[in-house]
Amino acid sequence: MTVSATPPPSPRSDPGSNEDGKQTRRRPSVVFCANTGWYLYNFRQTTIQALADVVSIVRAFRRLRPDLVFNFTPKCNIYGTLAAGALGIPCVNTTSGVGYLFGRESAAARALQVLYRVTQPRAALVFFQNEQDRELFVSSGYVQPAQARRLMGSGVPLSRFEFAPRPSDGTVRCLFVGRLRSSKGIRVFVDAARVLGAESSIYSFAILGPHDPESPDSVPPQDLEEWVSQGLIEYLGFTDRVEEVLPEYDVVVYPSLYGEGMPRTLLEAAAMGKIGVTSDTRGCREAVTPDSGYVLPEVTADEVCRAIRDYASKDATSRFAMALAARRLAETSFSDESNIRAYVEAAEQVIPKRPGAHPA
Repeated sequence: MTVSATPPPSPRSDPGSNEDGKQTRRRPSVVFCANTGWYLYNFRQTTIQALADVVSIVRAFRRLRPDLVFNFTPKCNIYGTLAAGALGIPCVNTTSGVGYLFGRESAAARALQVLYRVTQPRAALVFFQNEQDRELFVSSGYVQPAQARRLMGSGVPLSRFEFAPRPSDGTVRCLFVGRLRSSKGIRVFVDAARVLGAESSIYSFAILGPHDPESPDSVPPQDLEEWVSQGLIEYLGFTDRVEEVLPEYDVVVYPSLYGEGMPRTLLEAAAMGKIGVTSDTRGCREAVTPDSGYVLPEVTADEVCRAIRDYASKDATSRFAMALAARRLAETSFSDESNIRAYVEAAEQVIPKRPGAHPA
């Protein structure tokens, strides 16, 4: 899917001239490219709105003749870069995690690495959501140091994800938010629910997220049904309005071993004052501080249980202090405003300067 920041020019007209053939001032056009409209709407909505007056579904790059393409998600970072390069259009890519292919010895992993090595040097700039990914791409020769820029996640609209700590009532409500994949830590979460649920009725557990049948480690529907029937968890289905669900929970558990960029789940949870419990892996560890949550030394059910028990042992004042620390972390590090500034600055730097052109 492609989203343009300005309407495409008429194919019969020169975008730089009026009907009399005189040169006119044309605002730069920008394309946002991702493989789903849902991704653009949820993760890049505020950036798109800040960069352009009108957002619409548009046609291919050739008809758009954009001045700049922003690529998101791996496929678009690769194919979008090739398409833009063939047309002489500069592009800026965002690498939001390396997924599960990097670090594996497989034909698919090797092919992906070759594609990155061929395509990413052609990008004007490449943004990364954690320092390890940036260093990996630089050391592997996929990008040059001057190309590589750092972001703190996808940016969270703080006015949408408002501070909403749950009143302390002696219980601890825990939520997993993410795709139903083993690599995201969902089985570890369920194992912890089995242990803590047997210990005390003060604990409850729920899962919010979509099935991901195309992934190699997708959780079969029958497993989820069994967990629900055993009373281990409640399955809440999937929603793109996570902010309507989070206020009912205290702790967001995300013990991922996937190659994350910076998990949106943890950033949104922090913005709403929810305690994060996550793995000591790239991207994840940077989304939680000792004051706002727990970074697990090992991704095991025992470690998840230990973190949740520690939180449960705290009084109401201490719990509120952790919630407040999470919100402040989101305000200082995860807001969408910093992302918007980064992309606007990238556009101003990369878009070719033409006589009479408006600034990006």
